[in-house]
Amino acid sequence: MTPLSKSILLLISLTLFFRLEAQETKQISLQEARDYAVEHNINIKNAELDVEKSKKEVWETTAIGLPQVNSSFRYNNNIDLSTQLLPGEFFGQPGEFVEVQFGTQHNATFNVNANQIIFDGPYLVALKASQTFLNISKHQQAKTKIETKYSVTEAYYSVLVARQNINVLQNSQKNVEQLLNDIQKTYQQGLAEETDVDQVQINLSEIENQINTLQRQVDVGKSVLKFQMGMPMKNEITLSDSLPGILDQINLQEVGAKNFNVSNHIDYKIVDTKEKANMLQMRREKSEYLPSLSAFYTHQQNAMREEFNYFDGTDNKWFKSNVIGLKVDVPIFSSGSRLSKVQQAQIELEKTKNQKEQVAQSLKMNLQRSKTNYMSALEKYHTKKSNLELSQKIYKRSLTRFKKGMISSTELTQNQNQMLNTQSTFYQAIYELLKAKNELDKTLNDFK
Repeated sequence: MTPLSKSILLLISLTLFFRLEAQETKQISLQEARDYAVEHNINIKNAELDVEKSKKEVWETTAIGLPQVNSSFRYNNNIDLSTQLLPGEFFGQPGEFVEVQFGTQHNATFNVNANQIIFDGPYLVALKASQTFLNISKHQQAKTKIETKYSVTEAYYSVLVARQNINVLQNSQKNVEQLLNDIQKTYQQGLAEETDVDQVQINLSEIENQINTLQRQVDVGKSVLKFQMGMPMKNEITLSDSLPGILDQINLQEVGAKNFNVSNHIDYKIVDTKEKANMLQMRREKSEYLPSLSAFYTHQQNAMREEFNYFDGTDNKWFKSNVIGLKVDVPIFSSGSRLSKVQQAQIELEKTKNQKEQVAQSLKMNLQRSKTNYMSALEKYHTKKSNLELSQKIYKRSLTRFKKGMISSTELTQNQNQMLNTQSTFYQAIYELLKAKNELDKTLNDFK
C-alpha cells in the first residue's frame, strides 16, 4: 500500500470515527434529565446570573459608606483676560474709570477630595435592603429550578407514554400478523371467508399507521425534552426509564399523605421577602427626617503663569491649600414631600401583606386541588389495571374460540380492539397518575 493510500485510509477512518462519536446515543433516566437541566437550562443559568448581579449590588451599596476619593485637574488659557473698571480715585485720576485686568494667562488647578459618611439613615437602611433583594433573587433561582424540573418531568413522561403505546401496538401487530397468516391458510382450505382475511388486513394497516404516528410524537417529545434540559438538538438520547418502572419506585399511598407547610413554599418565601423589602423601604423614607453627618478632606494646588511652562522644570511655585471638616445636613421643611413618600411606602407595604395572604390561600387551594386530582388519578389507575387484566383474559378466550371456528373474525376483532383500547387507557392512566404526582410535588416543593 502506497503512503498516499495509507493517508486516505486513515482520513476515512477518522471521519467515520468522529461521525460515530457524534451520533452516539445517550441513555438518560428521569433523575439524570433533571440533574442535567439544573446545570444547563438557560432559565436556571440566567437565574444564577441574577444572584451574582444581586451580590454585586450589595457591594455597590456597601461601598457608598466607605471612603470616596476623587481627583481633578483643570487648566485655563485666558487668551483675553477679563477687564474691570475701577474708580480713578484709586489711581490719582478722580472722575474717571481706569481699565484694570486681573490674573494671569495660564492657570492650573489640581484637586484631591475625600469624603466619608459617619452617619446617614437612608444609607444604613439601604444596606439592609440590598441583602433582602439578594435573598429575593436566591428565592427566584430556587423557584426557577423547581419549575424547570417540573417541565422536564412532564416532557419525559410524554415521551414515555407515547413509547409505551408503541410497544403495545407492536405486540398487537405481531399477534395480528400471526392471525393474518393463520386465517389466510384457513381461507385457502375453504374454511374461512375472504371478508375475514380482508378485515384482519385492515386491522393490521390501522395498527401500522398508529405506530408511525406515535413514533413521530416520540421524536417531537424528545426535542421538547432536550429543549427543557438545555441540551443541543443534535444530541441523540433514549430514555432509560419506563412508566411502570417509575411507578414501581413510588409509594402511592404516602404521596397523598405528605404534610404541607405554607411558609416553606417558595412562592410564599418570595412574597414574604418582598414584604420585608417594602418594610425597609418605608423605614428608609422615614429615615429621610434624620440628619446626616460626613467628614471631608480637600487638597488643592494652584499655579498661575504668564507662560505655559508647567513641565519645563522651571522653579515656579504651586500654591497649595488643605481643608478638613465635617458636614451636617439637617432636613427642616420639604412641603410634605417626605411625608408623601412615607405614605406611599406604607401603601405598598399594605399591598404586599394582602398579596402574602392571597398567596397563602392560593397555595392551600392548589394543594387541595392537587391532592384531589392525585387521588382521582390513583383510583382510575387501579380501575384500568383491573380492566386490563379482564380484557386480556377475554381476548385469549376469543382467540382460542376463533381458531376452533366458534366465533367470527368480526367478534374477534372487536375483542382485540377492546384489549388494545384497554391497554392504551391503562398506560394513559399511569401517565395521568404520574402527572398528578408531578403537579403535587410542585405544589409541595418536593423535587429532588
